[in-house]
Amino acid sequence: MSDYDKFDGIADITGWRHQFRARMMAERSFLLRQLYGVSGSMLVGTPVAGTWTAKDILVHIGLWDAFHTKRLESVYSGQLSEIDDLNDKSALDALNDQLYEQYKLVPLAQAIGLLLKERSGFWTMMDRLSDEALLQPIATASGWKTRPAAWAEWRYRHDQLHGQVLSDWRRQLPPEMARQTGPHQLLRAQIRATRHEFVSLVDLVSIPERLTRPVCGH
Repeated sequence: MSDYDKFDGIADITGWRHQFRARMMAERSFLLRQLYGVSGSMLVGTPVAGTWTAKDILVHIGLWDAFHTKRLESVYSGQLSEIDDLNDKSALDALNDQLYEQYKLVPLAQAIGLLLKERSGFWTMMDRLSDEALLQPIATASGWKTRPAAWAEWRYRHDQLHGQVLSDWRRQLPPEMARQTGPHQLLRAQIRATRHEFVSLVDLVSIPERLTRPVCGH
């Protein structure tokens, strides 16, 4: 089933929003946990994939959050003609290469700030869009059929993809290299992400069950 078709006739968009938020929080928390105990010098100077470092991946994720926030803004303002499908893989790869070159000298603190800022902006737009707007069918100029809710799911898939890349990289590090004192700004982001992941799970439990369902022992 395509991303477009899976939303046909969806009855519980509120439930979908809760599931979506929990998945987003879980993938972001997992991604950031892969950087725990890694020094700032390694995050900036040690390649993870090709020439890309962990810092470059954080910038990359933030920039694509910004791209999809802009898409949601176009839906919110009714400017659907401005939505680009970017289905051409070669064009997509070229854009990623261009953004890498443009931002590769950004300091680590700025990369972390960009990551957090753009995800916050994405959530703001998600909260502003009505259920109807999230589910509305959209056809781009090339004939691609999509829905804003489907784009939204790409955000946690993107975190999942790069989180796994970082996890594989971390496992290859000597143990002592993952037991360093990392940047404080990143540690704060990791703590917040873990807390948000935990809190997002509450919405997946019905209100009556919150009072009666055992979680830990009794």
